[in-house]
Amino acid sequence: MRRYDEQMGVQRKMRSFVRTGSVLLLAFALTRCAAEQAEPIASDAPTASQAPSAAAEAAEPVAETPECATALAAAAYSDFESSGLELREYQGWRTDIQFMADDGGITCTWQGQGDVVVIFGQLALTAAEWESRKAELNATGYLKEATPGEGYFNEPDTDPNYVDGGFVYRDGNLFYVSYPALTQWVPALVGT
Repeated sequence: MRRYDEQMGVQRKMRSFVRTGSVLLLAFALTRCAAEQAEPIASDAPTASQAPSAAAEAAEPVAETPECATALAAAAYSDFESSGLELREYQGWRTDIQFMADDGGITCTWQGQGDVVVIFGQLALTAAEWESRKAELNATGYLKEATPGEGYFNEPDTDPNYVDGGFVYRDGNLFYVSYPALTQWVPALVGT
């Protein structure tokens, strides 16, 4: 048994030595790669006849992504609290807005003990991305409405038991609300 313990001790020390050596070797390699990439690369100077590339053009600014606890006006959170609604993890809805979270935006759900659910989503999009998304909405039956605000796309009426939600694009952001009146608490949509 003593010999076994000694062999295991040697094996542990060897594994530790190999791990330490591997980490040091990896760190050295990464340092060398970073140093090599930092060296300037000679290139031809642009001439007046060269047109700027599309990549060089300035990208459209997009708004910073808020959090569920701060995305809406304070009155919304007071109303949710007085109605017994609490922030929950988004787990799907009649209109699947998971793409908003997957693409760097937010998806928020407030729910109480009953069947009342409030869903809100926000995603920064360029105008070109919005045009593509708008074409998808039109193709799936969304209708552009004047209320609750300019540019509101009402979702198709799939269930008479629920108020239809919809999407609005404004100032570089796509918003989803599970019912039209929720737009009154979206700061970017107030007064539109």
